[in-house]
Amino acid sequence: MKFTDASLQRALSSDDDSEVNNPKLHSLKVEKDRDFPFAAIDFTPIWKKNLDLFMDGTRENIMSDTTAWIQKGKDQNFWMTGDAGTGKTVIAAKVIEQNLTDNNLVAWHFCSHNNPTQNTANEIIKSTSAMLVSNLPGYKEALYEEDAAINDKIMREKDATKLFDLLFQQPLKKMDAPKDKTGSFVRK
Repeated sequence: MKFTDASLQRALSSDDDSEVNNPKLHSLKVEKDRDFPFAAIDFTPIWKKNLDLFMDGTRENIMSDTTAWIQKGKDQNFWMTGDAGTGKTVIAAKVIEQNLTDNNLVAWHFCSHNNPTQNTANEIIKSTSAMLVSNLPGYKEALYEEDAAINDKIMREKDATKLFDLLFQQPLKKMDAPKDKTGSFVRK
């Protein structure tokens, strides 16, 4: 992978919080909801730095694959692997940009070898669910609908499978299927 000195310097420079040109890209909330016990981890600086490293005309095959995967909505997971430094985070940053612009994304999580506490299943579930509370209409209401003591349960829960059930499966089953940018229902 080859970077221009300027793009690499911009990405590695101090915590430059320069705005990406599209204002829609800043509509995803990551602040803590006062009723929810967890806060979303704000990956915006990592996202912006890696988005700056994306060079148009590169990684076309993987970008085409991710776009097709999102549009088809057939598979639940898209697993991208590669050695350190091969561009996985840069690709993820571009996918995030494209899907924020299209209003197809409400949460994301970056894992990193240098921050193992954020890489645990429980932390990923907690941070992602906090983003859903702020960004997915109806999620918070579905989460608290039948169980006002849900915060106590999720604060005590250490098992990732049970936490996943409490924070994703149960509330999302109660919700209507989301609609895409054309108003069509998206498959649950």
